[in-house]
Amino acid sequence: MNSIRRRWFARDLESAPKVLPVTVVIGARQTGKTTLVRSLGPSRAYFTLDDVGMLDQAERHPDALI
Repeated sequence: MNSIRRRWFARDLESAPKVLPVTVVIGARQTGKTTLVRSLGPSRAYFTLDDVGMLDQAERHPDALI
């Protein structure tokens, strides 16, 4: 795949951090969530809860992630 198709909600996802400190992207497996978030650029911290250590931290000390 040479290019990523622009998703219809990408503009909303780009503007969400201006209003909300945390934006959660959820959906079915293998639908391009990670690809979409990474395509927005490195300006925001990105965490995946697929990482067991990150999931544990999010459950025990969520404020530490912000």
